[in-house]
Amino acid sequence: MDVIKATLNPSDHPDKPPSQSASEEQVRANIIPMHGLRIWDVIVGYMGRKKAKGRARKVAAAVGNGVSGVVSGGETTPAS
Repeated sequence: MDVIKATLNPSDHPDKPPSQSASEEQVRANIIPMHGLRIWDVIVGYMGRKKAKGRARKVAAAVGNGVSGVVSGGETTPAS
């Protein structure tokens, strides 16, 4: 019975690919095409810049408060 239905189906053409459901259909993004790895790179880069700014503020605050020495890994080394 399915063979007869497939034979008589006017939308089933042998030269065309079969129709796909909306979840299977591959279309280009209309807004900004971003790959998952690119999104991850943007997030990691943002967090790195944010953390670097926070560390720079801590160093500037330590220098501004008169703490002498080099800040390395959260420890201060007194200046000679």
